[in-house]
Formats: sequence, structure tokens, C-alpha cells
Amino acid sequence: MKLMQMIRNNQNRIAPVLIVTGILLVLLSVFLDTIRGEAISIGFVQGVGLGLGGGIFLVGLNLVYARTFFYVSLALFVIGVVLLGFNLYGEFVSLRSPKLPPTLTPNQVFAEMDRRLGEPVEGYAYRLTSLIHEASVYGYWEIPESAQYNVRIPIHENFILWYMSFSEPNVFERYYFCDPLKAIERGASICRQATMVVEAIWKANGLQAREMTLDGHTVTELIINHDKGIRWVSDPLYGVVIEHDVSTLAEHPEIVQAVYMEAGLTENEVDYLMDLYGPDGNYIVTYKGYCQAEENIYRQKWTWPLYMTIPFLLVLAVMRIGISTTANRSGPRAAE
Repeated sequence: MKLMQMIRNNQNRIAPVLIVTGILLVLLSVFLDTIRGEAISIGFVQGVGLGLGGGIFLVGLNLVYARTFFYVSLALFVIGVVLLGFNLYGEFVSLRSPKLPPTLTPNQVFAEMDRRLGEPVEGYAYRLTSLIHEASVYGYWEIPESAQYNVRIPIHENFILWYMSFSEPNVFERYYFCDPLKAIERGASICRQATMVVEAIWKANGLQAREMTLDGHTVTELIINHDKGIRWVSDPLYGVVIEHDVSTLAEHPEIVQAVYMEAGLTENEVDYLMDLYGPDGNYIVTYKGYCQAEENIYRQKWTWPLYMTIPFLLVLAVMRIGISTTANRSGPRAAE
């Protein structure tokens, strides 16, 4: 109580100190990784620093512009609560659109996707490729109505990715999940998304793999035997495994022809794929930064709304303390 009275009596001196301190703490939190010589990322420590710095800044601002700050903080509070409501709703709604044709259910895939005890790596390569092929629905990614199948991330799944699908549509309008569980749950897929799922699950089982982009198609090279340099191509779009690596197939298109013809593709489709496996335009793809960003965004969809509620809660706390202080001061006088 005495503290609040002291703050009121010296608010013209204290407010600038709080505002500057808050700004410095926010800047330090944002550029902490840069100071360390690392790329900027917002982790737990930075998030706490941002919240604390923002809170100190807003308290200082409240001392100078109390009425304006009240309404601004109230607006932020309402927005934060609404966003939290979207998040909570999304926890109970499946990413899989009911409009998709039936396939294996996500739970069926989750139960079968890991390598079995004693299962040969070669057998697991065939089984995993076939499993992801059967669990995915193709043909809905590029159509104008793709948003109906949650290719564009819905607001209740992640409001940040939903917003970015409009602000940066070339990258986020049709979103590729790094998280294989979410990709499997959504169901709607394309070659790159399916290969990302195979690669992620394969690595999660302690094995090695890499994604290869051909000139118009994407496959996964599964490391079958690292010491011997044996790599097989997994193409979950067609449910095909080729027991050779991409560089070998570029030199022997007849292998590509035989495998895809056996898988039931048309002659035109096989000719197209044979051209894609040629030596030109093939390269390795990595998603380390992309996947790290996805992890951060899925944390931020909870932390940002929570931070939005803090200013108004601080205002309520200050108002409550102020009312209590006033009541304590006026009480004895009233008694006299």
C-alpha cells in the first residue's frame, strides 16, 4: 500500500524508467541469440523476457496514459481470449476433413508406423511406404477448393499459420507439415508431404534418410545400410520402393520403367517419371529451419494470446490495489 502511494507521488519520475527498462528488456530478449552469435529464435527464455519486459513497459505506460492504456489492454485481452478459444476448440476438432474419401484412419496408421521388434530394415521400407500411400488422399492439394480439406491451415488449428496463408500465400497457402502426426491426421497429401512423412517416421525410428527433389517430383532415399552405402528410393505417392538410389536410376531408366509399370501406372505416366529421374534437376532437400519454425509457431499459438491477456490483468491488479489503499486511508478518517 505504501508502495502504491510512493509510485503515485513519483509517477512522473518512475514511468520513464519503467518504459525504458521494459523496452531494453524486450530488445535484449529478441536479440539474445544474435548476441550469442546464433540465428534469432524465440524460445522459452526469450518468451519470458518478452513477457516481463512488455509487462514493465505497459505498467510504465499505464502511469502516464491510464485511460488509454485501460481500453487498449482490454482490447488485447479480448483478442487473446478469443484466440485461446480457437486453440481450445482446435484441440477437439480433427484436421481431417469429412469430405475426404475414406482411407486408413489416423489411429490405424499411428499403431503400425513404427518399426516392429526384429523387423528387417528392407521389410520396414516396403511396409512404411505402403502404409503412408494407403493413408494419404491425393488429388485435393492443387484444386481451388483445397482449403476445404485443410491444405490451408484453419484458424482453429493455428491462427498464426492461418494468417500467414494470406500474408505469404506462395509459401503458406498450401502448407506442408513437418510433424508427421498432423500430416497423417489431415490426410490430404501430395508427393512432397508424403515423402516428408516417410522421412520423419524413418528417422524417428533411429534410421537415416534424405529427401530428394527430382525435376517435378519428390521421393525419399532411405539408408538401408550406411556402412555399405546402400540407399533405396521410397515413393509413397505411388506406394513404390525401388531398391536403388537416385543416382543409379538416373543412369538406368529401365529400372524406373519396370518398377512403375508393375505398380500399375500408365505408359505416359511412366515415361514422365523416367524423365524426372534423369540426371538434371535432382537435389537433396533439408527442412531443419522450416521444421524448427513450425515447432516455434505451435508454441507461440499459446504464448501470444496469453501475453495479450497480461496487460489487462495488470491493470485490474493495480486498480484493486489502488482501491484497497484508498479504502484503508479513508476508513480511519470516517471513524473519526
